[in-house]
Amino acid sequence: MLASKSGSKQIIVITDGEPTAHILENGEVFFNYPPVPETIEATFREVARCTRDRIVINSFVLDETGGLRSFVRKMTAMNHGRAFYTTPSQLGDYVLVDFVEHRGSERRKRIRHAG
Repeated sequence: MLASKSGSKQIIVITDGEPTAHILENGEVFFNYPPVPETIEATFREVARCTRDRIVINSFVLDETGGLRSFVRKMTAMNHGRAFYTTPSQLGDYVLVDFVEHRGSERRKRIRHAG
């Protein structure tokens, strides 16, 4: 849906675990815990698609287990998004600060291009 929109495009992911679900070719949802390679591969395909469509993925990570940290690190490297490691009680502060800072930088870009 975002690919066809103009302007700044961003997905905010709030997560406490690795990907455990993806949509199959027939449209059904496949769910498995612990994560299976097919789900992780499907997720990285979507990250690649978002990257091609210039959609930034910023992740707010609520759990720093090894598997999740590795997954998020690869996702941010692929997409050039950012990862914020936080706690549920501090999540709102992180999201607000990121939004305000991002909004200000986008406004400055528009002014520079208009002038």
